[in-house]
Amino acid sequence: MDEFELSERCKQGDNRARKELYERYGGRILTICMRYVSDRDTAQDLLHDGFLQIFNAFGKFTWRGEGSLRAWIERVTTNVALQYLRKNDVIKQSVPIDEAPERYEEPQPSDMDTIPSKILLQFIAELPEGYRTVFNLYS
Repeated sequence: MDEFELSERCKQGDNRARKELYERYGGRILTICMRYVSDRDTAQDLLHDGFLQIFNAFGKFTWRGEGSLRAWIERVTTNVALQYLRKNDVIKQSVPIDEAPERYEEPQPSDMDTIPSKILLQFIAELPEGYRTVFNLYS
């Protein structure tokens, strides 16, 4: 089933289409959730909350071509994660100026290419939640 047909069937409330949507995008959405929270259980809760939001808001989805469904799902999930962080006052964290690094060096493009994505995701998960949120918003 292509993305357009999947979106239309989900709009109509077709449970098989919803199951396929979950199976097709669940792994990607869990990865997005893990970028915002380091705890896997919390990320899975956000994943499920995100899909509930997606299923309830399908009437607002507008097909804009191939990839638009995935982009919309990712945006809804990101918003769910940000709402969770706001609710738990994670986004309001700050660092005293005397603890901030004095100098920042931009990594060379070749340095970035040599880091496997699995390792990069692990580094992101180890960031304090406030820093992780900022990183994710700008990545």
